[in-house]
Amino acid sequence: MQPVSPRALRFHVAVLAAAGLASFAGEPMARAQQPATTSGGLEEVIVTAQKREQNLQDIGIAMSAISAADLTDLGVVGATDITKSMPAVVLTQPNGPSSFSLAIRGVVQNDFADHQESPAAIYVDDVYVSQMVGLAFSVFDVDRVEVLRGPQGTLFGRNATGGL
Repeated sequence: MQPVSPRALRFHVAVLAAAGLASFAGEPMARAQQPATTSGGLEEVIVTAQKREQNLQDIGIAMSAISAADLTDLGVVGATDITKSMPAVVLTQPNGPSSFSLAIRGVVQNDFADHQESPAAIYVDDVYVSQMVGLAFSVFDVDRVEVLRGPQGTLFGRNATGGL
């Protein structure tokens, strides 16, 4: 390998910098020639995770939301189908069709007795579902599903350790 003189190195760096600046010089002109598009982009998703209507992009917590149209497109018919499209959320039936176990971010109740409450809170129409047996419902008229990951005890009180 041959040594490179400092003068040659400065020359090559200057040429690369000039080429980089020249490539940015034509960009504003190219942008000005393109017509403005009003369609496209992300659709606005309104959620009520913090007990008021907000855009999903404005919420500072880890959350996922699925609209009624998306639920229909995914072919969701029951509560167990909802979690198939949610990251870090698993709903299983460990002791048969009437027993459920909900895990959000790996936080789960390991005692599968029917009277045990889950560390992940579940609300249906703003009403707390305390028993996992209550999850055996169909979702034919659900407006949206919101999943909040992580502790939510500040807004929703007890049993929201794993999420909501």
